[in-house]
Amino acid sequence: MKNDLAAAIAIGCVLLFALAVGSPLSIGTSL
Repeated sequence: MKNDLAAAIAIGCVLLFALAVGSPLSIGTSL
């Protein structure tokens, strides 16, 4: 149970990080 929670948090952090980094990059390249 604990491992599932840790995995879910890790995946969430990775997705948020990818969104935070990818959004400015995609906006920058489109400009």
